[in-house]
Amino acid sequence: MELKFRENGTFKILILADAQDTDEPQKETTDIINYSIERVTPDLIVLLGDNTAGDFEGVTPKRTKEAVRKLLFPIEEKEIPFALVFGNHDHEGLTHKCGFEEKEAKLFLLEEFQKSPLCLAVKGECRSGVGTYNLPILSSDGKKTAFNLWLMDSGTYDCNGGYGFVQPDQTEWYRKTSDELKAQNGGIPVPSFLFQHIPVAETYRLMKQYPFYVPAAVQAAQNGFRDFTRDTKTGRENSGRRPAAPTRRMISLKAGKSREISFARSSGMTTQTIISAAWTGSTSALCLLPDTTVTAGITVQGA
Repeated sequence: MELKFRENGTFKILILADAQDTDEPQKETTDIINYSIERVTPDLIVLLGDNTAGDFEGVTPKRTKEAVRKLLFPIEEKEIPFALVFGNHDHEGLTHKCGFEEKEAKLFLLEEFQKSPLCLAVKGECRSGVGTYNLPILSSDGKKTAFNLWLMDSGTYDCNGGYGFVQPDQTEWYRKTSDELKAQNGGIPVPSFLFQHIPVAETYRLMKQYPFYVPAAVQAAQNGFRDFTRDTKTGRENSGRRPAAPTRRMISLKAGKSREISFARSSGMTTQTIISAAWTGSTSALCLLPDTTVTAGITVQGA
């Protein structure tokens, strides 16, 4: 299945992060997926990890398969192709309670996703992780690769403490494949997005942590993400409670060409959520924090 820019030179991507639901999904989970698909009208959906709850009460391989099917139902209903990466929780039910090894569990999950004819995810050639690959997007006339999507398995947890990270063999694969795409493009780097579940360490280094009671920190968060904490029906602040309807905020990020990114989320409503985008060379890395259901719609223009 080829990905291709529309005739008007745009390509829309809907990101769904941390759905973290079971084989009996909450109505809010289904609502946010349906709402986001309707709002964004994407050409591709990227599941950004922690796609199912992983370790939930009564988890079995059969129920894990059903959780995947329930997650995909609204996507398949709209017949939208999707790609995915794994997070640090997807595998945990299978490893903690069903006797799987981590890599075995991820392969089990990937195989279930791949049963859908709309799935573009593959294992990839890297030794580390499961699901490190790239997806070229053709220009609207189909004559060249106009854009590229990198999808990385960022691991789970570091054996020395903290979260996992992309391994050296994955980085080497990225460099090799990037050089190949550049050569095929007449020596010009192909612009791209990179998707992974766990943010790179540099993202954390950009953050400064303050106690909750510091007025300036709280005020900045409230001003920056006020729309995230407002009930769209009543207009009232949610004060951290689950909203009655999906909330939304529109922002624009520019790096050479304009990319409009719209966000909507349905759970974990706090004013402390941080959304960051880092632009490096021809590759843009988008990180969504923290562990809360978030959707982001990206429109890439100009190809």
